[in-house]
Amino acid sequence: SGVKEIHYIIDGVEHIAYGNVVINITGNDGWHNIEYYSIDNLGNEEQHHVATYYLDNTPPTTTIEPLIQFFKGNLTVYINATDIASGIKEIHYIINGIENVAYGNVVLNLTETAEIEYYSIDALGNEETHHFATYYLDEIPPVITPSFIGNTMNVTEEGREIVWISNLTLLEFTGDDGNGSGVKAIYYSIWGWNDSMGEWILVINDSYTSPISFAEHGYKEFLVQYNGEDNLGNIAPIKWVYVRVDSKAPVTTIEFESIKRMDGNVTVISNISHISFVAIDDDTGVAATYYRILNKDDGTGNWSGWMDYTTPFTMNFGNYSIEYYSIDNVGNEEQHHRVDIKVEAPPPEDVNMDGKVNGDDLKIVVMHWMENESSPNWNPRADVNGDGVVNIEDVKQIMLKWDD
Repeated sequence: SGVKEIHYIIDGVEHIAYGNVVINITGNDGWHNIEYYSIDNLGNEEQHHVATYYLDNTPPTTTIEPLIQFFKGNLTVYINATDIASGIKEIHYIINGIENVAYGNVVLNLTETAEIEYYSIDALGNEETHHFATYYLDEIPPVITPSFIGNTMNVTEEGREIVWISNLTLLEFTGDDGNGSGVKAIYYSIWGWNDSMGEWILVINDSYTSPISFAEHGYKEFLVQYNGEDNLGNIAPIKWVYVRVDSKAPVTTIEFESIKRMDGNVTVISNISHISFVAIDDDTGVAATYYRILNKDDGTGNWSGWMDYTTPFTMNFGNYSIEYYSIDNVGNEEQHHRVDIKVEAPPPEDVNMDGKVNGDDLKIVVMHWMENESSPNWNPRADVNGDGVVNIEDVKQIMLKWDD
């Protein structure tokens, strides 16, 4: 009588066809059931059949272990793939550009830095997304560098570099492991030189965490040992730095080429007397001496700006105060000093104002002999006694003060 209907039920949903059927199974991955049977034109219904199919559009899952970035020596790496449906066909892994194919889980022994690309394909050709992992061989220790926060001065003695610092200067360390596993710790020890015992005394032995002060330990000379390690245990070589502490400021004195007299606390000098400063610092040496001047006669009460002392100088007539101080090469600043001075004109007998009464003054008088205030080349300094004419009386006065 022929086939009247074909019945097929997919996952519980019934369909009827009147000719041969092509079924496309879609939906979620997993098991799908198809029940099917036919009925002929006389109503005869055949026995029902059941077929089960597993829909697999899911690629495998591949993992790599261990999940670390750095290693030293050698490293065992495991690449494992799973697929809950059709199963693993191939595991692909590319090491530093060279491709390999395995048909089961992979065990690698790495002895150098390796860039690994890996993925798997299941029995139905589902290919998973490619994964990447890089393992870095790290057998290089970190570089530990000391540096100082504050003023320093480097000197070399007998081939040994010494760093002078002040009480305010701090020591810090930095570590650089480049492209390695990173700095785990920095270690340091500090010894102070005990003059009375003639030996180095251990002051501190610790891991570095913050800048270090030397002032609290009471020694002048220190020996610092330091090194460090990275996160794989690569240990940096031990290095040393020698440190000396200059805790004293310079000592500065003011000097006058000649002092006429002391008027209480006021130093009286002439306008040709050179003023100079002498600064002494036994450790790091004097870096600079500064001074400023207050002109008491100008009525403003304003000091000049601070000036860098370089060479002796003279001052014009008047009343002054001078402040001065020095700093050394690690920034220790001396307490400021102050001196009051009075600058007087030289006596009339010192015609050329060179601080001496001698033949040079007499020559000037002779050059202007018998001149008076009406003379075209009148020089009032040649009129020693101030009587308005240059004559023998001026010579006599010079002779009375003659000092050469």
